Amino acid sequence: MALVTRAWSIDFSTNFVDYKVLVNGHPARMIFVSSLGASLVLEEGANRLKLKGNPFSALTQVESGGKEFSAPILIFQDPLRNVPWVVRQLAKISHPILYHQFKRLYDQITKSMEGVVGWPEVRNNILVFDSDQRVIRRVEQLPPETAHWLKLRVLPGGSLSLEVPLAGGKKGIIYIDTADNRSIMLAPPQWKEWTQAHPAANLVSRKVWGLPLIISTEHEALADKVEIGPLTVTDAPIEDMDGDAASRLRDEIPGLAAVWSLGMGALGRIDLIVDGKNGWAYAHPKMPLPTAPPVVGKKSKKGAALPPAGNWKVADNVELEADGFFQREGEYKWGMEDFKGALADFDRTLEINPRNSDAWSDRGAVKEYEGDFTEAVSNYDKVIELQPDYSEWERLYRHALLWRVLAGPPAETDLAAKAGQPSPAAATLKPVEVVGVRPEGVPGVEYGWPKKLGQFLVGRIDENALLEAAKKSGDADEKKALAYYYIGMRRLSLGDPAGARVWLGKCQHAGQKGDDEYYFAVSELKRLSEPPSPKK
Repeated sequence: MALVTRAWSIDFSTNFVDYKVLVNGHPARMIFVSSLGASLVLEEGANRLKLKGNPFSALTQVESGGKEFSAPILIFQDPLRNVPWVVRQLAKISHPILYHQFKRLYDQITKSMEGVVGWPEVRNNILVFDSDQRVIRRVEQLPPETAHWLKLRVLPGGSLSLEVPLAGGKKGIIYIDTADNRSIMLAPPQWKEWTQAHPAANLVSRKVWGLPLIISTEHEALADKVEIGPLTVTDAPIEDMDGDAASRLRDEIPGLAAVWSLGMGALGRIDLIVDGKNGWAYAHPKMPLPTAPPVVGKKSKKGAALPPAGNWKVADNVELEADGFFQREGEYKWGMEDFKGALADFDRTLEINPRNSDAWSDRGAVKEYEGDFTEAVSNYDKVIELQPDYSEWERLYRHALLWRVLAGPPAETDLAAKAGQPSPAAATLKPVEVVGVRPEGVPGVEYGWPKKLGQFLVGRIDENALLEAAKKSGDADEKKALAYYYIGMRRLSLGDPAGARVWLGKCQHAGQKGDDEYYFAVSELKRLSEPPSPKK
């Protein structure tokens, strides 16, 4: 539930997608960043718009596309302000060019714009990405030609991402990044495959600098054709994606076989219409160029293999939605342990948009923390209903609580105790039926680390196997903390409160406050320390 943005930076120096809105009665120049899960106003922009508050403003009037609403707006503080003076001086001495470039770029950004609009606030529109006019505009219904285009699922979450069907029943994902003027970024496996198939390709390499050292080397080439699953894009510059960034993106959705990122240069080579409200996008490649574009040169700038993407704009008819603003404030309050305030924000989010799956998930987490387990399971069920293929964590949360909701003794709710013995359903809690046989894992949790946790919860693997899997995986500290929590919950469900207390305590001491399980462990420990209620 922590407020997290996309792993890579916004390339402000290259292109903008301008979005003019009214904030607090004042015109505000925003930029649309489809890879960002939150809308925000920069501190200097907040001063110009006369917004007060930290880090969220008071309820503020917002107007776009003829639609008005009031919502709290995240105010992004100057990142250098809270850096200790000694650290700033060391940065000036050790990396004077980088330090002053960053400071100059930040000053340039804050003077030219007020803030950023993220994907959640515009996803309820049908958006046409018109590369000829360099505009993103809203239409009331899908154009008829989309019936013959490639249809891709728009994934839930904070960024504009599209699921790509691949051979053998596998799937990949395309991230659309309107803050990047580059074309198609290929994850290391796809980049290696392309370069091996084109040994004579003219590659350009550049060093990418960062504090404190050179952090990577980037490569670029002009592709006459590149395959993105069933979508073939022609005459587009391609670039290799940083391996760590590709891994982070792949980890966000378990089971992905491939990852691509498309910047504005790529959107000049395809026709794209996104119906985020109904969860579908429609893509169609443009015809190959009649003449070959210029070859990438070693002195060329990023994206120079084709004419620069240039600045785009969001049309005046695109509407903003209010629910995401309250959702972000609720997430912040959860992190600050203001659980009542968070619940109020999640409730307000759902009043505005009852299909906001993030709010249902977060509301369930608050209810679980408060000990209202039936309501928590009901909220997790709503997430599973809204996004059945992308609800691994809600399914795990839900499964860990079923022994309480079913109101039976631990032996009756321990499915693993009845391995191989068919029995009627113990309970029906839509949309998952709980049955008295040992499954392979938690239903719907089929990939990666969540699958391991699900296998443990149903008794397919034991505590030692789970801990060993956590140690061998990436982010071992976080995964060990999660293992501690689920071991504690399973011990508790089996009638071992003393053992549960030990493992839940391990989870708490691991200090992974970015995970909901940390707060669940804290609340369980509080309940375990309370004296039992007197019998009536």
